[in-house]
Amino acid sequence: ILLRKLAGDRSLSGITHVIVDEVHERSLLGDFLLIVLKNLIEKQSSQDTPKLKVILMSATVDSNLFSSYFGQCPVLTAEGRTHPVTNYFLEDIYECINYNLASDAPAALRYETSAINKSGPVDNHRGKKNLVLSAWGDDSQLSEEFINPHYVSTSYQTYSEQTQKNLKRLNEDVIDYDLLEDLICYVDETCGEGAILIFLPGVSEIYMLLDRLVASYRFGGPSSDWVLPLHSSIATKDQKKGVSMAS
Repeated sequence: ILLRKLAGDRSLSGITHVIVDEVHERSLLGDFLLIVLKNLIEKQSSQDTPKLKVILMSATVDSNLFSSYFGQCPVLTAEGRTHPVTNYFLEDIYECINYNLASDAPAALRYETSAINKSGPVDNHRGKKNLVLSAWGDDSQLSEEFINPHYVSTSYQTYSEQTQKNLKRLNEDVIDYDLLEDLICYVDETCGEGAILIFLPGVSEIYMLLDRLVASYRFGGPSSDWVLPLHSSIATKDQKKGVSMAS
């Protein structure tokens, strides 16, 4: 929005302050915006006109880097507090909810997805055998060539056989909505009152999970009022609804 406004009004007339939040998230448009703002401030200084006040905000930024870029501008630090956080990795979740990634699940790596980048006909006995076994769904007999390429067996020896199978057949390029749904149900059943915030890569993925949850037995009906999408395109009142229900 600000860049669009700058395209029509390069001096940002009528604006006294600009706040750029999460400035550590370096992007092409974000860095371009900082260049434009710096040039505007320098131009205003040379013309002896009121300078635009630019406030850069971040919890993790390298303040010296940005202070130097803006002519050694002052740095203000606001002390905050952090909440205790416990990290659980995918293998821990598998163990916790006794999850079984079925061989025909959308998030399972199958012969077709494993060999998608391979070219040429199958011209060896082993390859033909794998095709036959894959057609019959006998994934346990497939060649080691078609397991998750990121799987390192020595890293998971302390985990159950089922968890190791899950990790071995996992397609890491696919979101496992079945797992997300089971995990949300598990948290709802075992944890006290609170809120669950789920980060997904895009709007379509948000609504994919939303549709699954509101169609489920646990979160359907009146409970669906507690399942809310949050993204940049929803109305302000709906954003406030999500915040108010979580507080």
